[in-house]
Amino acid sequence: LRLRRLLFRLANYVHPKNIIFVGKESMALYYLKQACKQASLLNSDDGTGLIAPTGSFFSYIRYGLPINQLEKISSLYIDHSTSDSLLVIHGIRFNHEMHLFWKKLKKDPRVGITFDLYYVGLVFFDHSKIKQHYIVNF
Repeated sequence: LRLRRLLFRLANYVHPKNIIFVGKESMALYYLKQACKQASLLNSDDGTGLIAPTGSFFSYIRYGLPINQLEKISSLYIDHSTSDSLLVIHGIRFNHEMHLFWKKLKKDPRVGITFDLYYVGLVFFDHSKIKQHYIVNF
């Protein structure tokens, strides 16, 4: 419930034009829909068939995808990110591969501020602020 409420608040903060949900549908998708009713929704169970978003986006990637597919999907979003975009990755500490992926993602020069909430990683792309990495007990 805490995660769903956080997603709702983040979507209200970002006001994205596109909401991208990668993974099996859950209540989190419902919370995102309610937060931004004007945003267009793209949904994919395994990340296939996704197109590059135009404008700001809020992307939520659930845990369970293979690492190589996760890297491909995240690089697509990072390439098309705006300063108002947000990438949320679920399960950044669920296994060693995911933790290495998270460390690699933080070092990417296109990434701005990141928040490590232990279960979820938040990636902002606003480069008007100094690049920093926060660990928050959530």
